[in-house]
Amino acid sequence: WRIEHDDGDGEDLEENELLEAIARRSGTLVSATKHARPLHVAALAEELRSDAEAVAVFEAAQRVKKAKQNVDLEVAGWRIVYKQRGDKSHGFGDLYVYEPGEATVNCNHGGACRSMGSLHEVLLQRADAKRTGERWKPPLLG
Repeated sequence: WRIEHDDGDGEDLEENELLEAIARRSGTLVSATKHARPLHVAALAEELRSDAEAVAVFEAAQRVKKAKQNVDLEVAGWRIVYKQRGDKSHGFGDLYVYEPGEATVNCNHGGACRSMGSLHEVLLQRADAKRTGERWKPPLLG
């Protein structure tokens, strides 16, 4: 399993370590995936290429990330935000991509996809949900 937290930290864990790791951390769990995903994904998986929403969102996020300009736009109900950093010693800026209904004007970016790999994973989950009617959810705590 791979877990990522809102502070940017991530860990690769065995299944029996997952809940323990989540419980010992403060903050918000951003994602937990069964397999570590790459942070950089250059192209959509074959199964997503016929999904107009996935293509539009993924391509728009790629363009925004490449342009490295402050932007806040909506594509197919998704919110895509890029914020330039004042201190460029750790990169030019940050990408935030929110699923429909997840982003508010005053959001703290807790529910955003922060990398192309993370976005790709969410798009795969949404495509799977369309096929099966079920969607993966993180385990309940406590």
